[in-house]
Amino acid sequence: MHDKTLIEFFNEKNSNPSIVNAFTLNIYIRLYKIASKLGSQQHDYFGVDFLSPENIERLSDSMVTSLALLYKVIESVVSLINDKEDRKISSHIKEALRIIHDEYNDPYQGVDTIAQRVHLNENYLSRLFKKEIGVSIIEYKSRLRLEKAKKLLGESTMSIKDICISSGFYNSNYFRTWFKDNTGLTPSQYREQFFSTLNSTHGNALGEVFLESEEKDQHR
Repeated sequence: MHDKTLIEFFNEKNSNPSIVNAFTLNIYIRLYKIASKLGSQQHDYFGVDFLSPENIERLSDSMVTSLALLYKVIESVVSLINDKEDRKISSHIKEALRIIHDEYNDPYQGVDTIAQRVHLNENYLSRLFKKEIGVSIIEYKSRLRLEKAKKLLGESTMSIKDICISSGFYNSNYFRTWFKDNTGLTPSQYREQFFSTLNSTHGNALGEVFLESEEKDQHR
């Protein structure tokens, strides 16, 4: 069923556009999480930053836009699954990926420690990882930590300090600088903009709860 058929289906049912948009956003989030579990760097497949306020606003523009974007994301996830089936990943790299995903929040985890645990030379592991995954271990970990930090900012009431630790950093000032370098926003600005957009587009009262939590965090 393509996006035009979906639009016709919902139109025939006289569906409330707001409900359809909320439904689509829910499915979109689930697909994003599936992509994450499959080990992808989501922006490579989705083409947009899912957690950005701009993207959420796009999803809420209209039922047509919402469903069209949903169809594109479904195609991306299917492509990801096919790519994963076709791609040959060695057992050493699979184990390295498992370690990275399980322990991404360990600030002392380095390429050398990962190499020791998968029983490979550090330089050889780095070359093999880049060849099979497409990015360096450092870049992969950085992207993973960024996605985890964004997710916590958008789905939890955790303080910035706690999110810093949960994302694999022990220095909150460095975390704020690193996050801004990668997103253009500080963690606080990202959270505030995210939930302000969510409130304005979906009337989600949870946004107010998150913003209240952020204000308390800033006064600690």
